[in-house]
Amino acid sequence: MRRPLQTMLYTFAVLVASLALAIADKPGTEEENERGALWRALLKACPPEHREIQVYAENPELTLVCFRSGNQTFIYSVKTDKVQRIVHAKRLPPDINRITYTNGKTSGAFLLWHYGRVELSIGANG
Repeated sequence: MRRPLQTMLYTFAVLVASLALAIADKPGTEEENERGALWRALLKACPPEHREIQVYAENPELTLVCFRSGNQTFIYSVKTDKVQRIVHAKRLPPDINRITYTNGKTSGAFLLWHYGRVELSIGANG
C-alpha cells in the first residue's frame, strides 16, 4: 500500500512542476512585462540597504515607484534610472502602512497613509 502512495505523490509532484514550467514560459501581458522591467530596474538601481521595501505604490504609467524602506521615503524614476531619497520636514510614523497614487488636474501625487489617515502627499513629476 505504501508504494502506490509514493508513486502517486511523485506523479503529482512531476505534474505540478511541469505545469509551473509551462506557465513560466508563457509571456505575460504588456502591463505585466512593463511592471517586471520596472521592478528589475528599481532593484538594480536601489542600494542594497534599502531593498527591503515595507510599502510602495506605482503610478499608472509604470514610470515611478514611491516606497518606504527603513523609515525613509524613496522614489524611483524610470526616466533617470535613479532611486532618490525624499527629504520631508514632517516626521512620519514609522509604520506607514499604505501608499497610493492619485491624479490631480496637472500632475499626480503619492499619498502616504497611516491607518486610514493621509500623513503626507508627495508630488509625482516623472
